[in-house]
Amino acid sequence: MRNLKNESKSIKREFMWIEYGSRWSVDWDLKYVSIDDIEKKYKDVVNDMIEEDCKDIVDEFFELKKDEDRNIFSLIMSDDSEELYIEVNEKNEMLCKYFNEEEEGMYRIGEEVDSLFGRMSWSEIIKEYKIFENI
Repeated sequence: MRNLKNESKSIKREFMWIEYGSRWSVDWDLKYVSIDDIEKKYKDVVNDMIEEDCKDIVDEFFELKKDEDRNIFSLIMSDDSEELYIEVNEKNEMLCKYFNEEEEGMYRIGEEVDSLFGRMSWSEIIKEYKIFENI
């Protein structure tokens, strides 16, 4: 008997890919990848960092969050960057609309995903810690 769950993770699907970098940089594209590809990318970087004797960095900064119902993945692999993979599907329809809004939409998507995973968004951090208040 075939394992359909594992088989479905290997199927390439259309994902919105967004990378948030240092100094508010953002890059985005549509990519065809499988869930296995996303998880493997994270595991490979973790393994490379551990091999380079950087386990403390992995422990402090690395995180893989996923919403398997909606196929949303957040890969944090440093202190100043994050990659999102969001499957283009009905459950993510609103996020797909934001994706068409260029750079501003990418930040809206980031805030929505942060909220989904229970993290403070950048706008919440700015308000909480009164960043830019004295500028």
